[in-house]
Amino acid sequence: MKIFLKTALIVLLSSQLLFAQRTKLVLRTNSNTVSIKEGSSTYRDQWTLSPKLRPDVFVANPFEGTQHILFFSQTDTLSFQVRPNKRYDFVIVNGLDSAYTQISTYTNEKPTLKPKLRYSKTKNQAWQADTLHFQLGKDNFIHLKARVNGSDNLDFIFDTGAGTNVLTSSLLNGKVKLKIDKNVKNQGADGVSTVDQSLNNSIALQGITLENAPLLLIDYKGFSFEGVLGWTAFEERIVEIDYEKKLLIVHPQLPPLAREYTKLDMKMIAGIPYIKCKVVVGEKESEGWFDLDTGSDG
Repeated sequence: MKIFLKTALIVLLSSQLLFAQRTKLVLRTNSNTVSIKEGSSTYRDQWTLSPKLRPDVFVANPFEGTQHILFFSQTDTLSFQVRPNKRYDFVIVNGLDSAYTQISTYTNEKPTLKPKLRYSKTKNQAWQADTLHFQLGKDNFIHLKARVNGSDNLDFIFDTGAGTNVLTSSLLNGKVKLKIDKNVKNQGADGVSTVDQSLNNSIALQGITLENAPLLLIDYKGFSFEGVLGWTAFEERIVEIDYEKKLLIVHPQLPPLAREYTKLDMKMIAGIPYIKCKVVVGEKESEGWFDLDTGSDG
């Protein structure tokens, strides 16, 4: 038994020594989490250091040619130009802890992170706002024309109360060609249900394209629209809704505001934006959090 323990210890120490010798790349941090940029997708504080795993493997999403992967902390950055079916070793140091880490680009391994929706422009520069024209329907929804995977124009609504994008299931392989990847639980107004999900789709609308877009397939009945754009379609951007001019203006950052505008406190509750408001009924005044839901029929 003692011989076995000594042998195991020697093997363990040897493997750690080989890993240390194989890499001289070090990322320094003062936190137990670091951020990752994979291609154009940024995942902030999504990687938790695991010093007990040797190595702790990050599996990249599939790509062609070369891909840029960045690990970064508040104090340091480590950059990799990677190719498919390779491994890249480095060490993340947090104080006295060393996390032996590896990037794997092998396509037969399950990716660690889901690919993020990518927002690309076909007209404006990166620093410019994008202006989308919409129609305000009789249902008071914001209606936009969009194409999915090269389809003809479809009628979508912009729903700030939806945390994902949705397509009417009756369109599958008729007007729209897409692949069902898995089943997921969906929390809707009528409760929780199991629905089909398609990943890595393209949604094009008026000069912008949303790549890597997930779509839930839901059997909408009694509604005029064919799809839903949730707030995640414009995540990390500022959306201005001008009901008078019927414009949806997507800003890369908060624009200067006129003095007559008033800032309101906002927070996310169960994936839906809420703003703090006062309601006056007669002589009674109440203050509370109200959901900002452009897709509500209430």
